Amino acid sequence: MGWVAGIIAAVALAAGLWWYVKRARRLSAANDARHDFQRDLLLDLQDIRDRAESELAPCMDELIDIARYDTPASNEKTAELDAQIAAEARRLAESPTVVAAESLRTKLVSRNRRAKH
Repeated sequence: MGWVAGIIAAVALAAGLWWYVKRARRLSAANDARHDFQRDLLLDLQDIRDRAESELAPCMDELIDIARYDTPASNEKTAELDAQIAAEARRLAESPTVVAAESLRTKLVSRNRRAKH
């Protein structure tokens, strides 16, 4: 009868490990998706900064710092704002101006404030 208990324990262990691995993968994918916005925004802003004229450079440096240090992970409160900010970043890339950078900064600061609370 000892071998039956061993088989039951082995099956229980295998089931537990399977559940744990499945859950860990799901959580990892969810965390990756939550951080995609920050990573993509930072890369876009750095690309814009590389092409920026001298008067736009300080604005871009500030935006990069906000994206790098102050932007929390996305959540359900930020989904709509994330889309708006991504569109605003595309407009900034197409037409890099100080006014466009300031508009993006305002939206990004507002989004970050909402994400933290």
